[in-house]
Amino acid sequence: MKYFIHSFFIFSFALGMLGCSKEPGNGGLATVSGVIWEQDWDNTFSVINSEYPAMDEDVYLIYGDHQTYDDDVKTTFNGAFQFDYLFPGKYSLYVYSDRAITPGNTSKVEPIVVSFEIKDKREKVVLDTIIIKK
Repeated sequence: MKYFIHSFFIFSFALGMLGCSKEPGNGGLATVSGVIWEQDWDNTFSVINSEYPAMDEDVYLIYGDHQTYDDDVKTTFNGAFQFDYLFPGKYSLYVYSDRAITPGNTSKVEPIVVSFEIKDKREKVVLDTIIIKK
């Protein structure tokens, strides 16, 4: 009887773990990737001087409805980034872009936010190119 009860609890625990749905976050098999493209503007933000891949740029990832970022990476020499080992769910990704200071707006930077959803546990999401101003 003792072995039956022990086996029952192990079986129940294992069955419960199979039924648990994972929240967005790290530990899964999906990936999201993309490219950050940088535009070099003049001081008045009226003329683009040049454009190129955004090298060594910080990219931040938010899991689900969290209020702060959960993971971050830097872009490579060609502006590429990738977050691996994600579970299905909703995510937001952001990078910072410079902007012109205007009356009533004194911030020199603004976030460029891209929201997306991973639907399959092995999905490879490729985002459109994200353009930032510097």
